Amino acid sequence: MNYLEKLKKYLKAQINFELTQDPAYIAEIIKCRDYFLESSKPKSFNPFDKNNDLIRLEQEFESMCAALEENGVKDAREMMVYEFYSRVAYFEKKAKNQ
Repeated sequence: MNYLEKLKKYLKAQINFELTQDPAYIAEIIKCRDYFLESSKPKSFNPFDKNNDLIRLEQEFESMCAALEENGVKDAREMMVYEFYSRVAYFEKKAKNQ
């Protein structure tokens, strides 16, 4: 079940509970609430956490720069954002076609 379907189910359960005060809808409301809380966990910015999102993004950026430079792009770190992602997309498309 995707996010929108789950949201629709949650809203229907809330409306039905408000209209009927039937406690059977409470279980569905709680189940959906737990789903939304679980799916929106905060990102980790703790510098000592191995899953730190900032460190992970920096490492991925360095890997992409290295791949671009291996393919002949000079100073990948100095490129504008649009240029950078255009080159990445070009090389991804090229690799896919090979």
